[in-house]
Amino acid sequence: MATESEITDNHNLTEKWQVEERPFTSNTPVIGSLIVRFRQFWNNLSTTWYVRPLIQQQNQINQELVQRVAQTTEELSNRLISADHDQTDMARQLAELTYTVNNMNQRLAKIEGALDTHSSSQEPEA
Repeated sequence: MATESEITDNHNLTEKWQVEERPFTSNTPVIGSLIVRFRQFWNNLSTTWYVRPLIQQQNQINQELVQRVAQTTEELSNRLISADHDQTDMARQLAELTYTVNNMNQRLAKIEGALDTHSSSQEPEA
């Protein structure tokens, strides 16, 4: 089970994995639209045929990585839950063993006390 932070991190990755082309803009008054059209025209001639396959390839890699991160996060979360259950079971077993050893020590002390009393009563007086 993933934590809230992990879910947020995975959500951010899921939102950002895709690389997209950005449109050209210009803040230049009057001729800004001409600049944008020229840049789009030049981009179509010079780089679009080359860049789009690279963007697709990068997007495939990014998508696979996001999926693997999500899968690994879920697997690690499940392992942590399992380890926590194991640790809880071991703590319970340790408590039971400690209780048993303490009881056995008390019984042993009573037996030793009884033996001491019995052997001192059987010693011959000088």
